[in-house]
Amino acid sequence: MLDPKIPPQIETQTEEEWEEEVLTKALGDALNTDGSVDFKKLRARGLALTLDELYPEGDGDDES
Repeated sequence: MLDPKIPPQIETQTEEEWEEEVLTKALGDALNTDGSVDFKKLRARGLALTLDELYPEGDGDDES
């Protein structure tokens, strides 16, 4: 339950900053300093990502 004496926190983080934070935490040491991903490390940790998870069909531009 919210305490009426404590004001609610205002979201100051942009969506892009939030996405970067979530991905950085999720990828951990598999995220290289140049922004690339070490998929061997991901597979070794049991974190399987597919292109459909990263870029679901219908998102973004058409490929035609």
